[in-house]
Amino acid sequence: MLEIIILLLALAGLWLGAELIVQGALGISRYFKISELFVGLTILALGTDLPELFIAITGAVKKLGGIETSGLVIGNAIGSSLSQIALILGIVALLGILRISKREINRDGLMAVASVALIFILGL
Repeated sequence: MLEIIILLLALAGLWLGAELIVQGALGISRYFKISELFVGLTILALGTDLPELFIAITGAVKKLGGIETSGLVIGNAIGSSLSQIALILGIVALLGILRISKREINRDGLMAVASVALIFILGL
């Protein structure tokens, strides 16, 4: 029961924090007379890359202490990129607005497989 209460409190805190960030960003865009879209996209870009940045910094600090963390940092970066690509492609496919030829599917699919193979080879 305690875990459910903690989860609900964490979700409420997350919602409140997001709301405060959005309101602050709107205030900044109005104060400096910058496009709200530009400020929103900048905050979105920072927000999506911030966890990877923190893991990389933490990994670097642990590396200085003698703990091997390169696998964690690389795995985090690759996993994050793949999940973001899969999420966007999934949303686009669900909406049915993806118009692509068979030739483009073969070309892009081949490049995706080649890039994964390259990452695997470099990882060895």
